[in-house]
Amino acid sequence: MEYLIKSSAITIIFYVCYKLFLQKETFFQSNRWFLLSGIIIAFSLPFLVIPIYVEYTPETFQFVTTNQLTSNNTEEPTSQLNIENILLSAYLLVSSILLARLVLQYLSLIKILKSGISKSENKYKLIETTSNIAPFSFFNNIVVNPNNFNEKELEQVIAHEKTHAKQLHSIDVLICNLLTVVLWFNPFSWLYKKEILQNLEFIADQQANTKSKSVKSYQKLLLKTSLSQNQLSISNNFYQSLIKKRIIMLQKSKSKKRNLFKLTLVIPVMALFLMSFNTKEIYISNNNTSANNSVQTQLSVITSKSTDKDLKSIKKDLEKQGDGIEIKFSEIERNNNQEIISISIEAKFKDNENFKTVKVFSYKNKPIDNIALKVENNELIFASKQNKFNQKYTNSGWVFEKTNTTKTKEIDEDLLIIIDKKESNKDQLEKISPEDINSVNVLKEENAITKYGEKGKNGVIEVFTKEKNPWKIEEEVNVVTVSEVEENPWKINSGVTEVNIFEADETNPEDINFLSKKLNDPNSKILIIKNKEEITKEEFFKIPSYSIKSITILKDEKAVIKYGDKGKDGVIEITATDKNPWKISYEVSEVAYSENDIVNKNAAVFTLSKTTTDKSIAINKNFMKEHYDLEVKTSKIKRNKEGEIIKIKITLEDKKGQKASATFASEDGIPTIKYGNDLKGNLIISSK
Repeated sequence: MEYLIKSSAITIIFYVCYKLFLQKETFFQSNRWFLLSGIIIAFSLPFLVIPIYVEYTPETFQFVTTNQLTSNNTEEPTSQLNIENILLSAYLLVSSILLARLVLQYLSLIKILKSGISKSENKYKLIETTSNIAPFSFFNNIVVNPNNFNEKELEQVIAHEKTHAKQLHSIDVLICNLLTVVLWFNPFSWLYKKEILQNLEFIADQQANTKSKSVKSYQKLLLKTSLSQNQLSISNNFYQSLIKKRIIMLQKSKSKKRNLFKLTLVIPVMALFLMSFNTKEIYISNNNTSANNSVQTQLSVITSKSTDKDLKSIKKDLEKQGDGIEIKFSEIERNNNQEIISISIEAKFKDNENFKTVKVFSYKNKPIDNIALKVENNELIFASKQNKFNQKYTNSGWVFEKTNTTKTKEIDEDLLIIIDKKESNKDQLEKISPEDINSVNVLKEENAITKYGEKGKNGVIEVFTKEKNPWKIEEEVNVVTVSEVEENPWKINSGVTEVNIFEADETNPEDINFLSKKLNDPNSKILIIKNKEEITKEEFFKIPSYSIKSITILKDEKAVIKYGDKGKDGVIEITATDKNPWKISYEVSEVAYSENDIVNKNAAVFTLSKTTTDKSIAINKNFMKEHYDLEVKTSKIKRNKEGEIIKIKITLEDKKGQKASATFASEDGIPTIKYGNDLKGNLIISSK
């Protein structure tokens, strides 16, 4: 429908320009091409879109697919007809009727051409008919009833029609008829057609008049034949209405050539139209990294300043990328500056009955942050700026809530704050970095009181932080050596005199900031030296923390003096040992540290609890496979809103083909489970 509206607008622009500036001029041939150009431009220009490149700083996005969303059952019944679909159906119906009418006229014309007596006259075919119809031409065919004219008049009529045939005016007639079929709802399209047909008659009159020996006799012929005659609108007829205008034009003096400039007056109007209605914003990264650009071009970005027109364009672009995908933007709220503060994004896919919904809103009527959308594998993927939104599951789907620790001072003093299942306060909440937050739940009224009693009557905020690194040593480590191995399986080899732990907190904060920035910058060329040998960033991240004895950071002149041009971006010097200082001297030759640090001296056993992360489970699987040839499979894993495991199936299989499996389930979270083998060939899966 947008295409039809734009085409209609261009038709109106050309029509108005013609009526204001060109209609009274005698540049009939130039006017012909002007009017034809108007139709061609009206049909083609809406396809031309001028890109407006908007430069922005690339952002890291957290993507959420529609598979993570729940169905929105509030969708209107599918039987309810869409107004846009009704209008489209009505448009197609009328266009089909007009097209059928045009085809019938063409068939009638062919019938007349075949029924008359024809004779060739140079490159023209003259067809004589006895029917009471007006003389007309269709391409090189000229049809005339000779009984209606004397010899002199017949000569003038044929000269008129030969001009139509020679200049292929039939093409103009067909094009303007197609214009009314496509834009029938636009009254200007019918007026436009009338001006084209009238201008063609001016051209033919002008040519026939120059060949006529008597101007007055030709004008009398026009008056004589102004009586009503049967005509075919698909052909060029000698008899057209507005005979008075034709006679006036025959008598009018030629226009001055300088008036031809009026033909160009439509150009600035077309340029203004293009810049106003045929533009599209394309977001490009101001980062020169080509990899970043290639990713961003796949995204459609909704900003707080996106207009309704922008949202329609984004909807159209996204729907083109998927098979049967349907996108809706609804419940759009704006502030006084017309910035979006709330919007619902709905998606429905092929063979799906219901829409799935994402609700995005801001805090305290602030403008929303940029929302990126793209279609991959026929799924709509939502994204928001990293660390600016947290996901929250509700009955209507996933909700992105803007969370910013600077806003915590606006939290109600009586609100109960729970951090990692422990009662806390606003000060403790403010100390948590947004990067460390895994999820946030808000409980109100009955739900809050049911779970927390009277304390929760004013509402509860539950904050769950991301699980910390289980290998990080938070406190001072005391190494104890005992003489009796039988009593302590954790004996440390006498060759190890000291364990050096590199702790960030014990290092210059400026050096830590420098180290973090350089290691996380993909464009950084920081030099990394381990035991006097150069290594890559990937190799650096694989160095076990227990093996690091010391880290030295060199910057600026110190780095360049020692390592030359290679050190201009900074240097990290690492002293490390490849030996494990935690080696055990007993039956167990190696130790796997589980999430809860439970290891039995006579068994290779891991412990799994309701709070165990998927990452920890994967680490344990790999360790058991590599060191004990024990295949561990976990399946049917289900977690509650707090991320706790409420159901899991564990299956073990050793290299001998022995198998053991067990399923654990509890709505309060699974009990602590131990699994592995006792190093004597027995498989273990047990819980309290």
